[in-house]
Amino acid sequence: MVGSAAKGGTVRSRLRRRPSPALIVAIAALIVALGGTAIAANTIRSSDIVDGQVMTADLHRGAVVPAKISRIPAVGLVRNSNLTVNPNTPNLVRFDAENFDSANMHSGTGFLLEVPIAGIYQVTAHVSWVGTLSTTLPAGTECTVGLASGTPLDSSAIGTTKGNCSNGHAMEFNRAVKLPAHETLFMAISQDSDDAFTLDSAAIPVYLDVTWVAPPS
Repeated sequence: MVGSAAKGGTVRSRLRRRPSPALIVAIAALIVALGGTAIAANTIRSSDIVDGQVMTADLHRGAVVPAKISRIPAVGLVRNSNLTVNPNTPNLVRFDAENFDSANMHSGTGFLLEVPIAGIYQVTAHVSWVGTLSTTLPAGTECTVGLASGTPLDSSAIGTTKGNCSNGHAMEFNRAVKLPAHETLFMAISQDSDDAFTLDSAAIPVYLDVTWVAPPS
């Protein structure tokens, strides 16, 4: 009887024995090893990441390269040679250089540029009315800087700015415009003096910047 009681007590004590800490840690490690990666992959979203906390060291080599980044369409055109502006008639500006052109919007020597995608574009057209040898237009001369879409034979005015251009005054057209994909643009300038006036390329008298800033709607 004593033996049976002792034996029964031993069995009950074994049944009441708790798992050791080492066993608990081992089981937890096994669960993480088997399912931890899958859980993380399915539950971590953009909202779980604190803004500005993903650093270069966190990215796999080659995960982010220029070819994988969409470039914002932008072009900066300049006139690097003298430009004759005949009086009382629109003069198309033929640009002969690009400061930058992220989306092949300009051919290199033409007056037309083409936007690749639809959107809102910030357009800046600038003219400094300084002639060769620093000559200026006669007092009271008015000039116009304008931008149009389409081609000279079939165009729609986007906008103009007009003002006094004597004494070497600078003029600028600066506006956000909505354009469809593959729309072409060109710039024209005019002055109402009695004679042709040659803008001095040394003063970088003419430039046109066009940059995509937002979707069309």
